[in-house]
Amino acid sequence: MPSADLTLFVLGLFGVAGFSVSGVLAVGDKQLDLFGALVLGVVTAVGGGKIRDVIIGLDGFWVTEPIFRGTAAAAAVVTVIAERLGVVRRRLGLVADGAGGG
Repeated sequence: MPSADLTLFVLGLFGVAGFSVSGVLAVGDKQLDLFGALVLGVVTAVGGGKIRDVIIGLDGFWVTEPIFRGTAAAAAVVTVIAERLGVVRRRLGLVADGAGGG
């Protein structure tokens, strides 16, 4: 059975990916380029956590653990590609947002 720290870490990665996907899909009709979608996905994924960290006086989790930025970026890029290929629909954004914890 995995330790609690590993479980929380993995859940954090899933949450960051979910919020990144939901951020990209939320503005899918705005025809963002890949860079714009990447920035939006990363900001959406780590934004709420950063606000929480500032309020409680911690360093941002995404600053100290680069894997979170990479996960958010990868999720954003995959989402843009999948959306342009017609593999995903914007409704998936609601599911992704819920999976992220929102």
